[in-house]
Amino acid sequence: MADLAVPLDAAVAACLTTTFYSGARLGEFTLTNLGCFDLLVHCKRSDVQKPAFLTRLHKAFKDTKMEPLQGHGIRIGATLEYLLRGIPFDVIKTIGRWKSNAFTLYLQKHAQILAPYMQANP
Repeated sequence: MADLAVPLDAAVAACLTTTFYSGARLGEFTLTNLGCFDLLVHCKRSDVQKPAFLTRLHKAFKDTKMEPLQGHGIRIGATLEYLLRGIPFDVIKTIGRWKSNAFTLYLQKHAQILAPYMQANP
């Protein structure tokens, strides 16, 4: 479980919450490595690196006996969450800054979500 008194855990929790609810790409909130740090863009050198974020996230999933997500799974999970709340596709596309309807490919297996939309638009 996350210990928010531990800086990495607090950073991972903040990053996860922000990327999930904004429907963002993980790369928008993490660095691939410290070598790509840009003083004009990033707050400080200790910004969360994507590998450290995913390692900590996978450990949290393992600790709770859940199957770990890949980085893009957070964005897809956000899309599913918004669909379950009844948010229309076009709004979700805007929230997640999807340039195409590619996100619908991830949803094909989710009949619970797609059925109401398919029935409304035969």
